[in-house]
Amino acid sequence: MSIINSIRRFLFRLPGKRFGYYRAIPIFVVAGASIEYLMITWRPFGVNFYEVYKRKQAKEIAANRLNEED
Repeated sequence: MSIINSIRRFLFRLPGKRFGYYRAIPIFVVAGASIEYLMITWRPFGVNFYEVYKRKQAKEIAANRLNEED
């Protein structure tokens, strides 16, 4: 059985048939929220996503300020 048929079968087993394929949206919202939560709280190798982002943003701001002074 192909993956598409498996997905189709899963979607048709979900309640709310009048919404069609859109009835799976809450599943994806919950999955996205859980991934976002893991990105905030999980600290592999002592660093999480937001610390890396803030560090890169601070470097960009400092580089822009140095370029403005020249």
